[in-house]
Amino acid sequence: MREIAKILLKLKAVTLSPEDPYTWASGIKSPIYCDNRLTLSYPEDRAEVENGLVNLIKEKFSDVEYIMGTATAGIPHAAIIADKMNLPMGFVRSSNKDHGKQNKIEGAKIPGAKVVVIEDLFSTGGSSIEAAKALVEEDYDVLGIVSIFTYKMKAAEENFKAAGFKHESLTNFDELIEVAHEMNYIKESEILKLQTFRDNPKDSSWMNVWSTFWVKKKWNSNLGEKKLNYYKTLRKILPYANQVFKNKDRLNKVVEQSMSKTNKLELFKKISRELKLAFGLVIDYSKGNYRDVKKKDILLIIAGILYLLNPADIVPDFILFFGFFDDLSVLTYIIKKLDRELEKYDQWKNFRK
Repeated sequence: MREIAKILLKLKAVTLSPEDPYTWASGIKSPIYCDNRLTLSYPEDRAEVENGLVNLIKEKFSDVEYIMGTATAGIPHAAIIADKMNLPMGFVRSSNKDHGKQNKIEGAKIPGAKVVVIEDLFSTGGSSIEAAKALVEEDYDVLGIVSIFTYKMKAAEENFKAAGFKHESLTNFDELIEVAHEMNYIKESEILKLQTFRDNPKDSSWMNVWSTFWVKKKWNSNLGEKKLNYYKTLRKILPYANQVFKNKDRLNKVVEQSMSKTNKLELFKKISRELKLAFGLVIDYSKGNYRDVKKKDILLIIAGILYLLNPADIVPDFILFFGFFDDLSVLTYIIKKLDRELEKYDQWKNFRK
């Protein structure tokens, strides 16, 4: 929900700082910090967040009978939600108490009750999953886990899938940075850094990512009015592409680097099949395995690869006058231009199998 993303940014419950990253407790350098407890301090915004959670639960887990919060961040939200839905509420500790009854799960015991677990944030999903497992061990039927915000990390998706728990969030990392950009909270040049971090938080190299403009019409309508002359950009790189083509070791290296970069980043997923064909076409042509394509088309693909890796080093004089284009748009342009050639190559590959 975009409105929830706006609230989180307005209240600084989520803050973005790609150029001056935060340090998490784990030691990870992060361009984002989340403290959803702040939503509790502002009644109007709190009501919108909690109503959003209630509506999400009614939509996705309509037969819920019990609301359980995770300690400690999920407890206040669980209490408000349970009150709004007129349902029993309890919470799950991170570990058993060291005194009294040594409970891990607090609240009336209702074995078999259909439970929704409330969390404020999904990062890797670890604490939420542990809470849900503890409930399952006590014979509760966990329908799913709900949060206000999720980083949409791959690790979380994999962990939830492996544990077998459904999960839903009011808003997510991608939606939030889109809204942040619209609110002028972040610059276009910072978007790729944020995306790179999200794909692999443990890899601190995101801080050194050269951030090209990631253009999307719905984010920046004025850019849609400006014709992006991709061909003129790529033509400036063709001489460099030809030099790389003549050096087989260097060619293999840049293709390998490009494959690695595009495989890691979510924004290239939509064209992953075509990129794989384009990279394969370059290698097979250079080895003499496939020649039913013009050399200029091969050089165009290599030019796109070089632009992807480091355009500032390749065409600095051009950039002074025209600025950067985003990697995704440049590669999409090449793929569309060479669509027939890529399909021919694909057919040739399939025939050889």
